[in-house]
Amino acid sequence: MSNQLTNNFILVKRSLIDNVLKPHEHLFQVIGHQRQTKSADDITYLRTVQAYFSGAQISKSARGNTGDFMHDLRFMIDLTVARASEIDVSVFDNPDSTAAQKASVLKYSLEAAAVADEDLDDLYGTILTILKSTENSNLGIDEKILTLSNLDITQFEKNDPVEEGGLVVVTGTLLLTCRIKEKVTSPDGILSDKIIESNIDINEDPVQQTGTKTDSGG
Repeated sequence: MSNQLTNNFILVKRSLIDNVLKPHEHLFQVIGHQRQTKSADDITYLRTVQAYFSGAQISKSARGNTGDFMHDLRFMIDLTVARASEIDVSVFDNPDSTAAQKASVLKYSLEAAAVADEDLDDLYGTILTILKSTENSNLGIDEKILTLSNLDITQFEKNDPVEEGGLVVVTGTLLLTCRIKEKVTSPDGILSDKIIESNIDINEDPVQQTGTKTDSGG
């Protein structure tokens, strides 16, 4: 039998979704455990949140390349809000439309975009408050089982509003990082002497088995 890895990063991902985000579904909808395309046709709720494991770095341990090692994790949390934008786009194609009619449609569209943008700001503040709360300082994991260190929200990027299928959609992405300890054991539970390659940076995976490529804009 081969050596075994604790895979604590999976525990962290599941706890982030199930113990930190899902209890607040009265404020927003937590959607799929895998990242999905943000098409307006797929959006059922006006405020959605989606978290996924996006990458990691494995660092050398103090003992060398055997046994315990530190695992620096990255999680992305996608935020999406949508507002109805029932504008009559045919006004712009109709040669008989007046300038006043076109201006009225454009004004309504801009107002819907502004409201959706404010909604995303509010959703970001809500998520930030949840993640920064004392009860989530270890992302809902019993510290007797696993302790997280260097837990931090390091980045938030917001995209411009776009109109899709009668909706004004605004999205943003929050980057959450932390460090955990992983163990490599032999089948009988003894710490392994098997070498672990250090400084492995898992960043991209087109089939989303390990990492997810995310545009810097969200």
